[in-house]
Amino acid sequence: MASSQRINLLVLLLALAACMPRPGSAFYLPGLAPVSFCEPGKQTEDCKQGLYYLLLPKLILYFYLRFDFCPSKEGKRPSENLGQVLFGERIEPSPYKFKFKENKKCEDVCVKKYTSDPESKQKLEFLKKSMLLNYQHHWIVDNMPVTWCYEVEEKQKFCNPGFPIGCYITQDGHPKDACVINSEFHERDTYYIFNHVDITIYYHVVEDEAKGSRLEDAQEEFGWKLVHGDVFRPPRKGMLLSVFLGSGAQILIMTFVTLFFACLGFLSPANRGALMTCAVVLWVLLGTPAGYVASRFYKSFGGEKWKTNVLLTAFLCPGIVFADFFLMNLILWGEGSSAAIPFGTLVAILALWFCISVPLTFIGAYFGFKKNVRTIGFFACFWFVTKIYSVVKVD
Repeated sequence: MASSQRINLLVLLLALAACMPRPGSAFYLPGLAPVSFCEPGKQTEDCKQGLYYLLLPKLILYFYLRFDFCPSKEGKRPSENLGQVLFGERIEPSPYKFKFKENKKCEDVCVKKYTSDPESKQKLEFLKKSMLLNYQHHWIVDNMPVTWCYEVEEKQKFCNPGFPIGCYITQDGHPKDACVINSEFHERDTYYIFNHVDITIYYHVVEDEAKGSRLEDAQEEFGWKLVHGDVFRPPRKGMLLSVFLGSGAQILIMTFVTLFFACLGFLSPANRGALMTCAVVLWVLLGTPAGYVASRFYKSFGGEKWKTNVLLTAFLCPGIVFADFFLMNLILWGEGSSAAIPFGTLVAILALWFCISVPLTFIGAYFGFKKNVRTIGFFACFWFVTKIYSVVKVD
């Protein structure tokens, strides 16, 4: 009896010990650990005291220093991955420096003076043009975008992931853009540059709310009587159809794999550019399914121009996308935009396409053409096709 009581007491103590809260450490799945902040004097390699801003422009993107803003004293730009380069993100270090749990008020970042010389006039004209086009700052704190919120009608708040460089009051006294939300901006034919920043940073956790909606699609009745014999007839444009099916299979698999990794947390927004990088790499590596699907369908259609099919699968859809991409990049180059893809990155993309994706497409097409395919009429014998046609009334 006493031994059983001791065993029960021991089990109870072990259960209480297991339920007691204990400190622990965690890591972020992709290997990009979240930044920990500590008070001044207590910083370590894993705990930083500084909070740094990174800056991005918008519209036709220009380099941040093109606007003659205050430069950073560090002078070292953060490294960018392939996804950030393709999205046109040119991140610059910020001159604003903050420390954890340390308030700062009324500190000058830098002082700019403009004279009547041509260089100063050119800088001022560029700033005026940027205000008229409503160019905005885009800041990043701890790998997350900074949001600017202001009140609109009926005491509602509107939030924007960026705040304007400045605003302009026309000669008729009509405010434009950000000048509308502040009555202090009222002088006619005047440019107001926003060179004072009041920042309050809060760290908090918001519970995710799962929101979903179901859309009911109206179903239309089709004339099955008109197409019941078409399953035995190959399509008229079998070449293009097979090529598009192969490219579609490549994109579909890429999308599902990318979403799968994103759901696991490997492609978090904190890891900037990871989503685009993952999509490009997966698209390059999935050339084999594209060639296999295209060749299988083309052979089932009775096609004989297998070389043309392979070449179109490897070059048609990617070539159209790359031509559009290259044309837009030429326009950005002509405008001197920072969003223009560097020549080295273009060469790297072409190397991935020609040296990896194209050979993999050829390999997939080889196995697709080598394997015997079933005729189109055979697919009509599948059980689900039989079920569909069994409920169709034939007059």
